[in-house]
Amino acid sequence: MTGMMIKRRILPRIITAASAACLVLSVFHAKACTQPVFRYALERWPAAQYRLTVLHKGPVDEELRAGLNSLCPEQTTDLAFIYVDIDGELPHSLAATNWLANPDSSRLPLGLLEMPPDVYYPQAVLWEGKVDGPGVVELKRLLYSPVVCGLIRSICAGDTAAWLLIRGPDEAENQELRSLLEQTLRIVKKDLVLPHELDEEDTVYDSDPAPGIPMKLEFSVIEADLNSPEETLLKNCLTALGPEFMATPGALVVPVFSRGRALAIFKPDELNEDLLKEVCGFLAGPCSCRIKSMNPGFDLLMPFPWDRILWDETASVGKLIAEIAPPAAEPSAELQNEDADGERTLSVRYGAVIVVLIVLLSAWRFGRRTGR
Repeated sequence: MTGMMIKRRILPRIITAASAACLVLSVFHAKACTQPVFRYALERWPAAQYRLTVLHKGPVDEELRAGLNSLCPEQTTDLAFIYVDIDGELPHSLAATNWLANPDSSRLPLGLLEMPPDVYYPQAVLWEGKVDGPGVVELKRLLYSPVVCGLIRSICAGDTAAWLLIRGPDEAENQELRSLLEQTLRIVKKDLVLPHELDEEDTVYDSDPAPGIPMKLEFSVIEADLNSPEETLLKNCLTALGPEFMATPGALVVPVFSRGRALAIFKPDELNEDLLKEVCGFLAGPCSCRIKSMNPGFDLLMPFPWDRILWDETASVGKLIAEIAPPAAEPSAELQNEDADGERTLSVRYGAVIVVLIVLLSAWRFGRRTGR
């Protein structure tokens, strides 16, 4: 991995070196940033921009453009749309290579979701499909999967970081790892303080935190089953970023903060109290560096209007997710018919039972009168 992936055994040294380099650079500023790393990153580091290349023939249909625009709300910068007319000159890209390998017009309009065009990111296609109506709905379900929505909610609640626990095939190991994480994070949290709590004479940040998201010391654990079809896009993204980790089955842990920034990928046998202290201390400590690329980590694809939720106190995370995420899949016509038939059958059965009860009750009353 070219410089972007953090090596677990040297993570403390990388964090220390990054902090030292940034401290040297900070002398050129009148005042160094005193906000914690996780908060400064959330407010000021735009997420890496993934690309959805759309191959089409002729002018772009307005219906197609409207459908694609519905993938992300306004003020979202995590995903860029690139339209390529196959009748024109094709750029040198993975999308063009993909098309030339199979130039079948029935595939159009063809969408290919690619990694950010950044030297620190491997070039790979994360998703490929026809971006007509059903294709857009499918892509939205993948973009806003249950795990991604859980991460967004955690970050918007003000959590310092959400620890993503990728489940392995061993259920006992999964439960043991979650217990270890939760217990150790509780211990680590007791010894942490935010920068404004370090010095009684310096309790004011150099800039007020955005009002829309609270700032607090809190860590959550979110489990992910990457074998679930809903998490296909997240799985492909992590596989492209850390192929050596995803090559073999087993549980993994990924601390996620800011706008979907993952600090590293850890294996269970690498997690201990010292490592968690180092990671949590780095995230909660004063941000001495304003340069994103000089800090460890990489960005997952989590398209969301972060600035809107940060600066608009009236914005609701739940409502925003409801606006972006597609509705639950509609049952098939066959299933609906089966449900209707079932309801009708149940109604007939209930009706028959009621008739029998009425007859029996009438006979009983008649019998009592006759007996008198």
